[in-house]
Amino acid sequence: MRARLHRVYGLLAALLALIATGYQPCANDWFVSPDGKSTNEGTIANPWDLASAILPGKSVKPDDTIWLRAGTYRNARSEFAIRLSGEPNQPVTIRSYRAERVTIDGAVNVDANDVWVWGLEVMISAPRPDKPLPPSPTSTLRDFFWPLFGGGG
Repeated sequence: MRARLHRVYGLLAALLALIATGYQPCANDWFVSPDGKSTNEGTIANPWDLASAILPGKSVKPDDTIWLRAGTYRNARSEFAIRLSGEPNQPVTIRSYRAERVTIDGAVNVDANDVWVWGLEVMISAPRPDKPLPPSPTSTLRDFFWPLFGGGG
């Protein structure tokens, strides 16, 4: 009986240690690089390209992290549309890998919920258009400003 009790206490202590250290058994790390390919596995050795990694259809789930490796990311449309969604307490995180410098050359359109994007430099090197561009058909200024001032959610 005493040995069984010690075993239970040992398992509880191990479980508490895992919880205290922030262990997340379901979260995955995915990797992207400027020369990655959509057909790769999304590993550090075989990274995806950015445009396909941020669209539904890959293996990215809520609470996962997409790590962007150093370099400048460009595409023909000069826009990257993030359409992945996390959950309120399990966002999808898109960020630079360690202290690597990541530059997005183009607009970033976030058409998703519960996505955290951080540690990226965004710029547009394309020439400025003669006329203002129309808004995206999926968003309005209200959609942008409303959550900032306590609305929406």
